[in-house]
Amino acid sequence: LSGTTWAGNIVSRRDLCSYREESSVLEYKANIAFGGKNSADTVILKNEIHSGRSEGIFIIQGGFSYIFENKIYDNNDGIVMFNSSPNVFGNEIRDNQRSGIIACGISFPKVERNEIHGNLQTGIMVRDKSEPFLMKNKIHE
Repeated sequence: LSGTTWAGNIVSRRDLCSYREESSVLEYKANIAFGGKNSADTVILKNEIHSGRSEGIFIIQGGFSYIFENKIYDNNDGIVMFNSSPNVFGNEIRDNQRSGIIACGISFPKVERNEIHGNLQTGIMVRDKSEPFLMKNKIHE
C-alpha cells in the first residue's frame, strides 16, 4: 500500500486490517477507527496519521492489535482506546490538541518505547478501570 492516502477508514473485518508502508492519513473524523470481535490482529504499521478533527486512531472493544512505528500528530487526540488491549510500540505521538494516548473504559494496553511530546493536555491519560503496561516511553513537552 505504499504511497496510498487513507482517509477516514473504519476497519471492522479481520481481512481488511493491515495498513502498512508509509501511508499518509488525514481526515475530519477519526482517521482510523476499528473494533469489535473481528478486530483482533489489526496491524497499523509505518503510517503518518495527522490533521484529523478527532482521533488519529480510535479503538473500541478491540482485541489484541498492533500500532507500530507510526507518526501521529496534529489531531485532537493521538490514540484513544475504549475497552481495548492494543500493543502500542515505537510511535511518535506529538502536537495533538489534547492527549497523546487515552486509555479508558476497561483497557489493558501495552505502551512501550514511544516518543510522546508537545500534546497540549497530557502525554498519556488513564481513566476509568484501565490498567496500561507502560515501559520505556519518552514523554516530554
